[in-house]
Amino acid sequence: METQVTDLPTNTAEPAHHCQQPEQSCRKLPKWRPTSKAKLAEVEEKLLKAYLKIPYTTRMVQLSNPKHQLWTISINENHSGTPLVLVHGMGGGIGLWAKNLTELSKNRPVYAFDLIGFGKSSRPTLSTKTEVAEDQFVDSIEEWRKQMKLEKFILLGHSLGGYLSTSYALKYPERIQHLIPTDPWGYHEKPPETQMPTRYKILLGIGSLFYPMSFLRASGPFGPGLVKKFRSDIQNKFADALTDDTVSNYIYHCNARTPSGEIAFKSISLGPYIWAKNPMIFRAVNLPKDLPVSILYGSESWMDKTAGYQVQTARDSSYVTVQKIPDAGHHVYADRSDIFNVVVSEICKAADQNSVVSHDKLEDIILSFESTSTKKTT
Repeated sequence: METQVTDLPTNTAEPAHHCQQPEQSCRKLPKWRPTSKAKLAEVEEKLLKAYLKIPYTTRMVQLSNPKHQLWTISINENHSGTPLVLVHGMGGGIGLWAKNLTELSKNRPVYAFDLIGFGKSSRPTLSTKTEVAEDQFVDSIEEWRKQMKLEKFILLGHSLGGYLSTSYALKYPERIQHLIPTDPWGYHEKPPETQMPTRYKILLGIGSLFYPMSFLRASGPFGPGLVKKFRSDIQNKFADALTDDTVSNYIYHCNARTPSGEIAFKSISLGPYIWAKNPMIFRAVNLPKDLPVSILYGSESWMDKTAGYQVQTARDSSYVTVQKIPDAGHHVYADRSDIFNVVVSEICKAADQNSVVSHDKLEDIILSFESTSTKKTT
């Protein structure tokens, strides 16, 4: 079926930055850095069309600040089911949901957007103050919701998106039907240095000096090749439909431009970006008791899963289920999209009825899938 694409005309000039950091000092990207908005748009469209054989709409959603716009994809908008909103992780974008959008939208509207400062969304100057930067992310989501005219929805966030989705639910709980943090970053706290592996101590010092993707931008024309070499695992997750460099090029172009959202991410994180300055393990307990939470992890992920179980214990009078998707790493939605899509669809189906799925039923669904993955997931 023919895809509906609506890209509203916007002021696409990169905003000027006035901070002290070297990466912010230039208005124009170095010519030797082989990226552009057009190249990002091209690889994103190729990634989406490799998986989406149903109509979808992409558009810029204008926020109250004329310089702030969120790039958005929507599917099945007229369906009566509870809307599902997907929030990507650090350095990602809407394209990484390509393996999930068709299945998840069968019985409901599904929306995904590039966070402010990431992907094709605007890249304004965001704060370097922890609480302010987090609020800027969260309030941009709320402004987006208003523009999309969504009253209540299911909110699923991966990694950084899981952290920000939880923060959004804390600030605007009346908008959330069900919260699904997926391999969420920023839940667990930084361990005492006496318990920290030496490599983390080294990274803690080095990480404070740079942004997460600085090396990518500093590598100039070698950047695309570095992504292909060192993050071939992400490309391999989409090899069933794309055997070329589309996914690695998508990751490159998402991260080679002005590090707007990345600067804000650095502001809310510690050192090598493994921990949040204000971890959710101490904050999720303040979610309303009647707000159901389903935390999904990849069984092979590097993410500390104990935080999810601690949240479950702390909210013992509320619905919290913690599930591990087998044979999946941090990118659980792509590693085992088959299991992930069924589990999330079941959670959403129950949410339509103002209900929840029992822990045992979710476990049975997961166990019903035979483990077929033999490749390493990271």
